[in-house]
Amino acid sequence: MIGAYVVINDEGWIATAWHIVEQFEMLTAAKKACTEYTAQKTAIELDKTLTHKQAKAKLKQLAKPADNWCTHFSFWWSLDSAVLESVTGIKECDLAVGRLVPWDKTWIDEYPVLKDPSKTVRPGTSVARLGYPFHGITPTFDNGQFSLPAGSVPPPLFPIDGIVTRNLMVGEAPERFKLGFVETSSPGLRGQSGGPIYDQQGTIYGIQSRTLHLPLGFNPVAPDQKTTEHQFLNVGHGAHVESLVGLLNKLGVKHQLAPY
Repeated sequence: MIGAYVVINDEGWIATAWHIVEQFEMLTAAKKACTEYTAQKTAIELDKTLTHKQAKAKLKQLAKPADNWCTHFSFWWSLDSAVLESVTGIKECDLAVGRLVPWDKTWIDEYPVLKDPSKTVRPGTSVARLGYPFHGITPTFDNGQFSLPAGSVPPPLFPIDGIVTRNLMVGEAPERFKLGFVETSSPGLRGQSGGPIYDQQGTIYGIQSRTLHLPLGFNPVAPDQKTTEHQFLNVGHGAHVESLVGLLNKLGVKHQLAPY
């Protein structure tokens, strides 16, 4: 899976989509279940006090993981040595913030500016999103280590433009900042999750989350006169900058706001 993230400041804090971080948690739990099952199975098989029948019965009682169980996995954050720590997520708006460790502030010359959430995010504003679609990476695993094939990184960046269509708020955090999404007229593409939605000045309006398919109510008949085509408008949703700034303020993470 390829995704993206936005480095917020020179301390290594990043913002990304919660569903990317959630994959890490799911894989961690799956690997733990696999490890525990293997250890229990081995212990039963080596237990000389059990008869064959008793061992067979105990093995049958074990909750066997799924056939596609996870034995090894690795998340690569564009840096071989970096891990993501201090992760905080808001599932309702698919937003996560964490800190890459280790981090050297000289790695990046300029850090992003966020749209001031106290000012209106206006529908009709021209925006774009950035990420890594149309690029696949198939790693290899040998001697306990994953390797990326030559030429697979860095993946090519791909922007796609659109306009802000709606601000869709879904709730409010206990700290009284709103949770929601900024909607765009263009869809987010696979590999752009966690990347920025930004205007012509590069100011960030949101963090790409998902694509929705809105039915248009047009159902024309295809030329074969047998198939009815159901037409949809594909729109993008990104975690709203108001939710992002609210979470950063809650965590005490420094960031820059635009004057508008």
